[in-house]
Parts: sequence; C-alpha cells; structure tokens
Amino acid sequence: MIRGLRWLAWALGWGTLVLACAGAAAYLLARERITRSYRVEPDRVAVRDDPASLERGRHLAEAVIGCTHCHGFDYAGKQMADDPWLGRLWAPNLTPGRGGLAGYSDADWVRSIRHGVKPDGRPVLMMPSQYLYHLSDADLAALIAHLRRLPPIDRETPDERLGVISVLAIASGRVPDLIPAEQLAHAPPRVPSPEPRVSRDYGAYLVEASGCKVCHRDDLSGGLHPLALPDEPAPPDLTPRGRLASWSEEDFVRTLRTGVTPDGRRLDPTWMPWPMLARMSDVELRAMWRYLRSVPVS
Repeated sequence: MIRGLRWLAWALGWGTLVLACAGAAAYLLARERITRSYRVEPDRVAVRDDPASLERGRHLAEAVIGCTHCHGFDYAGKQMADDPWLGRLWAPNLTPGRGGLAGYSDADWVRSIRHGVKPDGRPVLMMPSQYLYHLSDADLAALIAHLRRLPPIDRETPDERLGVISVLAIASGRVPDLIPAEQLAHAPPRVPSPEPRVSRDYGAYLVEASGCKVCHRDDLSGGLHPLALPDEPAPPDLTPRGRLASWSEEDFVRTLRTGVTPDGRRLDPTWMPWPMLARMSDVELRAMWRYLRSVPVS
C-alpha cells in the first residue's frame, strides 16, 4: 500500500514537472513568435488629403473594412477579449492622441495595414492584414488619409496578456490569423481591384478586403475557430450550400441593411457587424452577393 502511494506520488511529481516544462516551452515559443522581427520595405502609395480621398477612406474604414468594429467608434482602442484562458487582448488606439499612433508615417501605416508589421519590426497581433493586403494602392492611400486626420483622443491601452489557449494556439501555429506577418513574409499574389460595379470580381475584392473570411474562414464555409469565446456563435456557411442557399439578392441586401433575416431572426451585432455593412452602397452589397453565389463548394 505504502509502496503504491509512493509510486503514485512519484508519477504525479514527474507528470507535473513534464507538464510545467512543456508549458514553459510553449510560452517561450509563443513569445518568440510574437516578438520576432520582420524586415519590410513597404510599397509607396500616394496619400492625398482631398475631400474625395478622405470620404473614400472614411467609407472604407467605417463601412467596408470595419476598423471601428475592433478599434471602437472613436478609433481610440477597444478591448477584444479579457478571459482567463484567452488572455487580455486590445485593439490599439489609432488616433494621434496619447497612447495612439501620433508618430506614424505613411510608410508605417502601409507596413502595419498591408503587412501586419509594426514600425519596430514586430508583428501586429490579430490584425487582418492577410486580407487588407489586397486593398488597391488607391484604396489603401485613401484609408491612410482618413486615419491620419482622426482627431486625437488620449487613451492608453493595457499591454496584452496571453492566456493558456492563446499560448498554445500561437506555439502550435494552429491559428495563423493571430500573426498575419508570418503569412505575408513572402508576398502572395494580390487580388485584382476591378472597377466598382455590380460584378463577381468586384464582390470578390470586397469580400477579401472586408474581412468576411476572418470569421467565416478562407473558404467561407463557417464554423467556430480555435479561439472562439465561450458564448460565441458559430459563423454560418456563406457558400451556395449554406444558409444563403434559399435567399434572393433582395433578401441578402435587406438582411444587411436591417439586421433581420428572411425568417425573422435578428443578427447579433456583437458577432456580426451588420450595422457597419449596412452603410455599404447597393453596388457593393449586390457585388458581394454575386461573388458569394459563385463560391465553389468544397
């Protein structure tokens, strides 16, 4: 009996030690990945402050890309998660106020938005640069013009704190979206920027740039991701075999304008930013519909 208890205590002790070593190794690997330095020579874009460019940039930020969904309606930063398992994650202050990005040059904006890399070379966490990478030079320039004209707001955002699940996800590489700079280290081909009209190609550009794939996955088939919060609903399948199969184009536009589906279900803006998408033009929404109807079903 005593020998059995001693063996059990020995096994538990060694098991605890092994788990502690594995946890420490995972944490060190995660820290190495999020502090790794990337050398990026950003493209030069012609940023102009004329009214048309500023309005286009505002529309992109608030209706298409959804900067305000993560960074707050005042662009001054917002808490994305504060969970014992996930950790504490904040979208930073984008304004030139205290705690913001007052010293950012146009090149710094391009590097951060298009490549997911900070001015000091470290990666930007949870920034959907793998999708914003496909913004055309003209749209990227308009977005930067809008962002650098934001009124200053003083708001210091707390340092990130990684929880166990985040550490394991980063260390294992199972959630590549967390560190988009890794995906963009070797610049992939960019989605063409077609003429703004009701077409499949323009819809593909908008779906890519708007970040639909952040939640609905790269193939738009939906489903929960590894870092889903406990009360987060599973994003639906947007391919022709999914929930939209029985919808018409009018149903799609009306749902994104009102937040109410054809069967009367209300979309929760916490998870589905329909109030943002409601500000898109009819041309943009109808182009997105054309593209979604053409997505191949895997």
